Amino acid sequence: MLKRNIDRFGLQDRVHPLAGDLFPARPAVFQMIVANPPYLSRRDWRQAPREIRLHEPQEALVAGPAGTEMLERIIVRAPLWLESGGCLLLEIGQGQRRALRGLLQAAGLREVECVRDYAGIERIIVAQKDR
Repeated sequence: MLKRNIDRFGLQDRVHPLAGDLFPARPAVFQMIVANPPYLSRRDWRQAPREIRLHEPQEALVAGPAGTEMLERIIVRAPLWLESGGCLLLEIGQGQRRALRGLLQAAGLREVECVRDYAGIERIIVAQKDR
């Protein structure tokens, strides 16, 4: 889907996706990191609608007991990969923003914006590495 969207919008010269375990195997510096990691807790998974549990792989949605485990891993490592002034965009679960604010700050990232989804839930955190 990513490569199809890159082609669709003519971004081949500007967007270069890399595969890795959260971060690429080779050192690189990025202007932007965008992540939609698993962010449900085990409890959230058990309470999710039946159709989600039947059709979505659990490992794609459940991060661990708290639901923030994968987000924490990304936040801690992102400053090593972001250039000065670079941005981190993270999809988060309902009610997780407050828990992640301290991690962002400790990592040297400043929350710039939090975008709500169509249901009004805080869904995307936009953070920037200090210049």
